[in-house]
Amino acid sequence: MYRNIYVGDNYTRKVTTPLITTDCNAYKIIWDSKCTRGSFKITAIKSDGTSVFDFGTLTEDGIAEYVISNSFYDVEGPLKIFLAIVENESITTCREIDFIVKEGAKESNVADNNINPLNSLAVQIAKLGAETGEKINNLQNSGISDVYTLKANEDVLITDGVVTKLLKSDYLQYEAIAFPEGITEIRLPDTDNGGDSPLVANMVIMPESLKTIGSFSFANLVDFDLDGNAEDTSVVVKVREFILNEGLETIENYAFYGCSGLTGDLEIPEGVTSIGGSAFRNCSSVTSIEVEEHNLIYDSRENCNAIIETSSDTLIRGCQNTIIPNTVKVIESSAFEKCQNLKKIEIPEGVTSIGKEAFYNCSSLTSIIIPDTVTSIGDYAFAQCSSVKDIKLSKGLTKLGAFVFKNCIGITSITLPSSVTSIGGCAFENCSSLTSVTIPTSLTNIKNYTFENCNSLKNVYYLGTKEEWDKITIGYNPYLIKANITYNFIQD
Repeated sequence: MYRNIYVGDNYTRKVTTPLITTDCNAYKIIWDSKCTRGSFKITAIKSDGTSVFDFGTLTEDGIAEYVISNSFYDVEGPLKIFLAIVENESITTCREIDFIVKEGAKESNVADNNINPLNSLAVQIAKLGAETGEKINNLQNSGISDVYTLKANEDVLITDGVVTKLLKSDYLQYEAIAFPEGITEIRLPDTDNGGDSPLVANMVIMPESLKTIGSFSFANLVDFDLDGNAEDTSVVVKVREFILNEGLETIENYAFYGCSGLTGDLEIPEGVTSIGGSAFRNCSSVTSIEVEEHNLIYDSRENCNAIIETSSDTLIRGCQNTIIPNTVKVIESSAFEKCQNLKKIEIPEGVTSIGKEAFYNCSSLTSIIIPDTVTSIGDYAFAQCSSVKDIKLSKGLTKLGAFVFKNCIGITSITLPSSVTSIGGCAFENCSSLTSVTIPTSLTNIKNYTFENCNSLKNVYYLGTKEEWDKITIGYNPYLIKANITYNFIQD
């Protein structure tokens, strides 16, 4: 006796019998004319989160038979069965095909057990861009099978397809939560500015219907310390992973700002056409970034572990394992902000601009080499990089922003290139180990506090004459004025 399983847009979900017994121990799988022929995969998830699976091959007429393995009956309680079409080792269709109970168990059916295909992990992941069988297996085998779908008016407030409020916030009892299918936008108020109680969850899954994640919707989410205390006691949040859906189009400004608990992979679906400024700013624990290859606006060329705006060659977000491609021209503001495990980064020739706060508080970064193609470095670009000891600036650099190396307490010397014409105020504030600085004649104005609290500064090497030095407008910089000045210095 076979159970017929119909797969494809031309079929609705049909099950001919309510359960599998010894009299019904095989599936007949029938694909409609729209489905690509290929192999298929049967997966059963056990109650302990582990899975068993097998593969088969479709016949020319689109019918395949699969006999249920005896191992499916060797566990207590119910199993969920999933079917996936496999084409060139990639999952092209995945759906839960039925609820299966062990022989002798109480007879039940899909409705009685509240099994909704949209709530199954395999279907959720397939809908959210899990294109490979390997990724589905990794999630299943890691034990993530307990997915709770948020309910309208019970967990979230939904108005005209827009999630506007969290009615509950703590979901740590579940391995994952999913926003309900049918919503088109998530616009949650900023928790750091008097909004809803912050979301507490291990994994958050977005539905395929979602088009927009609004500004600050998941902002200021922080991780717990080793003692279980929030790093920022005003925002007690734990979200380790967000799974973004294929239908997503827009991620607005600051949408995930400050999600320091977000770990592992950050994957941007191919349908995303707009990522707002600082959308992933301060997501400091991310270890890899990938934009799906068919995205027309953004890319992760050369497996660089970064988000790059394709048309402008602008790197907008990197992580601790980023390798900047040679084709990048601009490093955007806050691109690596608070990547505290970033130990080294090679900025390639061709980059012309480094945005403000681009490497702010990369506290493990030990050296900075700026290629000669860079002409400007923004405010706070390398501030708080407390482990940096060596800095080599670009020979083509014309502008250094304010506070650019503030609190870089490991720097001992700095040579400003002859191309520099402007340095922002407080550029070297609190560089307490700085002992020497070389200043070119191109610099005619040194603003207030440029060398504030540089109490180890002893030597200034000036490339011009004393007369030229005396013409420089120097603001309040007592340690610079007190230093020994060498005129007509000749660089090596």
